[in-house]
Amino acid sequence: MTWILLLAGFTLGAAIVSFIFYRLFNPKTLTTEGEGFDLTLTLGLVVMIVFTAAAVSSMFLLGRLYLPLELGG
Repeated sequence: MTWILLLAGFTLGAAIVSFIFYRLFNPKTLTTEGEGFDLTLTLGLVVMIVFTAAAVSSMFLLGRLYLPLELGG
């Protein structure tokens, strides 16, 4: 049952990261200038880093569940 939660967490995290990446770097957004845009871009990148780390850690934990003890220690 744990593997289903980890798989759902990875899938959801990957979808959120993809959506944030699209919202931050589409051409319409990049043509915007101003101080507020810089703050929005910085905040979006920080949020994207956090969700990427969560998605990758759930992927590693999912892999660890199925790694035989002889190979992984």
